Amino acid sequence: MLSKAERQKLNTDFYTALGLMMQGSYSEMHKKTRWTNYRTNVKDIYVRLDADNKGARFSIDFQQKDAEVRALFWEQLGELKNLLQSEFAEEIIWHESFFKEDGSQISRVEVRLEQGSL
Repeated sequence: MLSKAERQKLNTDFYTALGLMMQGSYSEMHKKTRWTNYRTNVKDIYVRLDADNKGARFSIDFQQKDAEVRALFWEQLGELKNLLQSEFAEEIIWHESFFKEDGSQISRVEVRLEQGSL
């Protein structure tokens, strides 16, 4: 377990590096990119980054209400499965049917980094 000062330094270093990496990223409307919930400009597809004291999760969510449309996107992403896996050091978790906290059904591809409590 890290001390408060060590945890603060780790968070500061991470967000500083991320900010520098995303510095030149602008949306099509020439606005700064919101990296925690990146807009793909494709309706109902979201790229998310969630982090807390237990770890971090990077995910791509397919939230189309029409199951057939969602299945089509899922099939197309499945064709890139080997390419995606080669880009990530961690195992990619594929959820064709995932239920969010509000009970809605989505499809999700995610990578988790579970480092324990910081």
